[in-house]
Amino acid sequence: MRILEKILDCLSKFKLDHADAISLDIVHHQWASRGFSNEVSKSHTNVFIVRVYVRGRWGIVVSRGCEVKPEELAKRAYKLAYTSSLQWGKGLSEGIVAQGRIFHPYRYGPGDVNDDTIIEELNALGSSLSEAGCSMAEIILDSELMVKRHIDLNDHELVEVKPLTYLTMYARVQGLGVSEIMGYTRGLEMLFDLSEKDVEPLLKRARSMLKAGVINPLIRGTHFPVILSGKVAGALIHECIGHELQADMYMLRGVKRLPVGIRIASESVTIYDDPLLRGGFGSYFADDEMIRARRKVLVEKGILLNYLHSRASALFYGHEPAGNGRGLETPPLSLMSNFILKAGDWRLEEMIEETRSGFLIDGLIRGEVDERGRCKIFVETAWYIEKGEIKGVVSPLAIEGDVRRLLHGIDAVGREMSVRISFEKGMPIAEYAPPLRISKVRII
Repeated sequence: MRILEKILDCLSKFKLDHADAISLDIVHHQWASRGFSNEVSKSHTNVFIVRVYVRGRWGIVVSRGCEVKPEELAKRAYKLAYTSSLQWGKGLSEGIVAQGRIFHPYRYGPGDVNDDTIIEELNALGSSLSEAGCSMAEIILDSELMVKRHIDLNDHELVEVKPLTYLTMYARVQGLGVSEIMGYTRGLEMLFDLSEKDVEPLLKRARSMLKAGVINPLIRGTHFPVILSGKVAGALIHECIGHELQADMYMLRGVKRLPVGIRIASESVTIYDDPLLRGGFGSYFADDEMIRARRKVLVEKGILLNYLHSRASALFYGHEPAGNGRGLETPPLSLMSNFILKAGDWRLEEMIEETRSGFLIDGLIRGEVDERGRCKIFVETAWYIEKGEIKGVVSPLAIEGDVRRLLHGIDAVGREMSVRISFEKGMPIAEYAPPLRISKVRII
């Protein structure tokens, strides 16, 4: 009997609402080019996770890189569930369980390409940044191959083989930073498939910062129309909509949700979550509760249609789980996967031409929403628009606004999609968005 089966055999002796056991076999390689050094780091990790759910309470035990004792892990997880003080919902909803073996396609895994070849490619990227005027450049490539085996007390079993590759580029220009990160559920072929189009946005911002001036202090605190690049638009929908649609946030806090059917944004805004997007950084076939993933429309023409659910929040609110329970070493949370703002009809040039006085902003530093519902987005570069033409560039800059007014103020959505990737609670996610224009935004 294998380790996971032994763990569940031990747990079957207890009265439980739910229990599962997960093994992760993770090969992770990282290559870095920093101009003054080239680095290679490699690791191979085995992780065992036991999760027990009893009377609305979780007990979770993680064993990483040490001898696994199935009976001990089972007993510890069971005991931890009973010592938890607060309930996690009213139970777990039933959903469509994914079973069998699932493979995400890839050509080259972490050990399939010579280290020298990869370092040579990264050095070439660093040289292109230096030629654009950057005083320092760091290029880091991460490649991961994970085999996840997941079984539960109901004899469901799922094995998923998933590659993940992501490239981080960072540079300094006149004391300010510019960065770009891109990634996919693919292998190392991602590096060799890069084109000038992928790197040009970073080079463009780097060159612009060499000519950037300082924003007129009298402008700060005033309101302008603002055009957001695709990646900045992705940050906006992530902060202002994505987090607001995580159903278990309301379940745990005991706060009322906005009712389905209410308008939360302008008619230009349609958003869906698609974990099945081929090659997407946030893609998967089944979530971390073994629920089969599926695409779902969340906002259509500004109208709220649905929330993101884990099994716990789905039961709490009377919905069927649709594959957004994410988290292995924690209770699964209702998180985004590939969060997508549907493209519109506007060309970026048309947005600029239709803007009498405003800004085009690009290069995300960070975005945040405070407890008062005010969103702030800090960006690397801003181009000033006057009478429909770009007149100059300033750096850095930030915008601020009430979430509701920002979303209702979106009056144009572009055609060409961009991708922004990140990790949320350790889970890979992505936002896909075109440029958009907001009619009135406060410059800070």
